[in-house]
Amino acid sequence: APKKFTRARDAVWETMAGLHLPALFWLGARGFAGTVLWLLIPVGLLILASNIAHNAGILVSLLGGGLLMGVLLFLPFLQVWFARENRFRAFFEVLTVGRLAGRAPFKFWFALSLTLILAVPLFLLKIELTPAEITWLPALFFVVFGLPARMMTGWAMGRADRRKPSSNFLLRWFCRFAALGLALPVLFSYVVILFFSQFISWNGTLSLLEQHAFLVPSPF
Repeated sequence: APKKFTRARDAVWETMAGLHLPALFWLGARGFAGTVLWLLIPVGLLILASNIAHNAGILVSLLGGGLLMGVLLFLPFLQVWFARENRFRAFFEVLTVGRLAGRAPFKFWFALSLTLILAVPLFLLKIELTPAEITWLPALFFVVFGLPARMMTGWAMGRADRRKPSSNFLLRWFCRFAALGLALPVLFSYVVILFFSQFISWNGTLSLLEQHAFLVPSPF
């Protein structure tokens, strides 16, 4: 019996050590910080616009929304690129990610669309504050909805990294602009839904800071 206990203990310890939890935690913490840096200005402008009563608020909201669309176009892929490179500076290598997107534009469009579309239904879970005893339940929904999008984003990045650019100049740029044209309505719709979600969320304007599609997958 003592030997069985020792073997079981050692097996559990080896399994836990193999997970590299400290390294993953540090990677996640830096990923969180990098994402916040990208979202800080556009989301901050949207929050500011909500507190401006006159027409200037509309202009600020348009500016914040436009900036947010530009950020979201690259952010999911910058997160994957950072996780792969394990360098904080990788969060700002937009040109590198842009070149990868040019190799597989429609895969990037599909991954981005899936990320944003799957995030939309979860705004409904923020309408009412979840009772403390069942907070795990909506959090589970957030993880389940977010996981396929993260996997698809990683798949798109991997395919682009292994794929050589097309030798046909016209076809290459046509596909890039076509994918961008398809992405813009999705980005615009998501930003509009995000902006108006503050009026149904129990957390009000501060709910704009939560960004469950890119930060912590949680309704609170």
